[in-house]
Amino acid sequence: MTFGTTKSTISSFLLICVVGTVAEATKKPHVVLILADDLGYNDVGYWGQNHGSAAKTPFLDSLAENGVRLENYYTHSVCSPTRGALMTGRNRIDIGLAHGIIHTTQIEGLPLDNVLLPEQLSNCGYNTQMIGKWHLGFSSSKYAPWNRGFHGFYGFLAGSENYWSKWLPMARHSNIGGVDFTDSTTGPTNETWGQYSAHVYASRARYVIQHHDQSKPLFLYLPLQTPHTPLGAPSHYYEPFKDIEDDDRMKYLSMVSVLDETVRNVTNYLKDAGMWEDTLLIFSTDNGGEVKHGGNNWPYRGTKNTLYEGGVKAVGFVHGKILGDLSPAQRVNRELIHVTDWYPTIMAAADCPYVSGNSRNKLYGLNQWGALRGERGSQRTEIVHTIDPMNRTSEIPDMRFGFNINVKAAICVRKWKLITGNPGHGGWYAPPESKDIFTKSGTRGSKNIQLFDLSVDPLEENEISNEHPTVVSELLERLAKYSLSAPPAINQNTDDNAHLSWTDGFVQPWLN
Repeated sequence: MTFGTTKSTISSFLLICVVGTVAEATKKPHVVLILADDLGYNDVGYWGQNHGSAAKTPFLDSLAENGVRLENYYTHSVCSPTRGALMTGRNRIDIGLAHGIIHTTQIEGLPLDNVLLPEQLSNCGYNTQMIGKWHLGFSSSKYAPWNRGFHGFYGFLAGSENYWSKWLPMARHSNIGGVDFTDSTTGPTNETWGQYSAHVYASRARYVIQHHDQSKPLFLYLPLQTPHTPLGAPSHYYEPFKDIEDDDRMKYLSMVSVLDETVRNVTNYLKDAGMWEDTLLIFSTDNGGEVKHGGNNWPYRGTKNTLYEGGVKAVGFVHGKILGDLSPAQRVNRELIHVTDWYPTIMAAADCPYVSGNSRNKLYGLNQWGALRGERGSQRTEIVHTIDPMNRTSEIPDMRFGFNINVKAAICVRKWKLITGNPGHGGWYAPPESKDIFTKSGTRGSKNIQLFDLSVDPLEENEISNEHPTVVSELLERLAKYSLSAPPAINQNTDDNAHLSWTDGFVQPWLN
């Protein structure tokens, strides 16, 4: 028998090749977005090893080294605003979170007129799963993550709780509260009581990954609890840090080691499922480290919830084959990137269309996909850190170029950073375990205007507003313009009787 090649056979072969190539080219990546809680800039090994820190994060170091490490990356200065920015792609001043966090029994949550990132990705065919900490409001189920685009939620709704019991007090040291843990498929649960939360979340991630339908892309949002207070970890994690005299620092670094292990475990689960090669992993902290609770941002000035660099300059990196073949120089990215940029950047990486009605011009975030891949520079030239009219140094306005300089605010435009009002504690805090580095105090005095040139003074040691009055006036005019369009902070009224509706002792929406 002889075999011939007919015209139709060749056509069929070519069709199969073309279809296969298109399918492969348009395959959407799995996206894993991991958010650490209160992880300081000096609390990862790849930075801390040269800055007096005893942090041990070998797996995070490896991912960063073999991915793209972000060295000019910023978040907001505190928890809820950063989480809201991640989910909306909008600046904290545009979503009513200019002032601070969303409190446990606060009636309002993340405004409902935003189309969240998981809603966008769900519309694009993604299986959207969230494991960990929400902290964007839950008085009514309409604010809850399972109604904001996530197909599954497993974690806690408020901002802080006990790692083992999942107990959430109504207020610090209060005996009134409830168990804050929810599985969106079954409701509030205490099935994880006594288990350390990082281990619980890793186990759940394994379950989600193992049961994922791989004909669809996965978006896994993993906002971990570690290393936020209350400080503590299973005792065997303390051993490498037992010689650190500062107890908070010792416990904190132990929790950072748990964080490192958790990320390693999640990546191993992805490898076991054959998904790792198609995964874009994004790692970020939500703000600077909280110095009074063991965190460290040395050599940068300030701490969590301040507008100095220590409060807003953030640990971050990306990893994945989808980034392409990068040179060693491209693996250390010094382009200006903001936490709001993840929303449009993920949409671009996934090649997803935007949901109708959610105009891109509502986003503060910019598409940085090309910058991460080394194809071009950052599209960003400025960051508004906040404009908080509820935080003022005086009730008597002091208007300069249309802006009240008593208001807590900060803006960075290229190399210039302007701060007004009271930005918070301004010291340079040495890591307690270091014997060669010493804390330096810092104060703004009575100054309501501070200007720094970050290109030559990244540590904010030299205040130069008097030398550059034109720069000051231009930046104040920009703040004035932003303040005119910013909505007021969302109502921070709380319901002191919320716990009376927490059925069977479980924290849950209470105004349905």
